[in-house]
Amino acid sequence: MARGKGSRVYVEIKDGGAQVKLIFKNISAAELVKRFTRGDEARSSSGSGLGLFIVQSLLELQKGSLDVKIDGDLFKVILIIPKVG
Repeated sequence: MARGKGSRVYVEIKDGGAQVKLIFKNISAAELVKRFTRGDEARSSSGSGLGLFIVQSLLELQKGSLDVKIDGDLFKVILIIPKVG
């Protein structure tokens, strides 16, 4: 999701015992998790905008979750994934 020179994406991984939490942070828009929403409307490449919607559906099938939080212009995607075994 990095955009242009100087853009940064931050990733945190936290061990929560029975689950793992992955946190991705970047500057972006709030509606990215909605179905068929594209992150960059000016992008000329093909794509349906289903990325985060598909990730959310797959995580729910595996008893995990996806959350999106917006703090000012900071966009966070939080994945909670249960450990197996």
